[in-house]
Amino acid sequence: MNITRKTLVYRSRRPPQDALRMRLRELAASRVRFGYRRLTVILRREGWRVNPKDLSAVHRGRAHYPHQDTQEIGAAGTSADA
Repeated sequence: MNITRKTLVYRSRRPPQDALRMRLRELAASRVRFGYRRLTVILRREGWRVNPKDLSAVHRGRAHYPHQDTQEIGAAGTSADA
């Protein structure tokens, strides 16, 4: 078979997880301070089969962090002037 390597295109066999992405957006918007690890626990309790590494990659997208567009939040009990 004589086909150049540039003509071949990778196609993922994994089904799209749009419902999972939508649920993750809802959780991230309602629980802004939660990271991907706590969101993984919540999703597993709801019955989703999720891998923390995959969820981390999905969660890193800017759409999942509504608080990053606003002012940076410091540690509790500290002052910005100190």
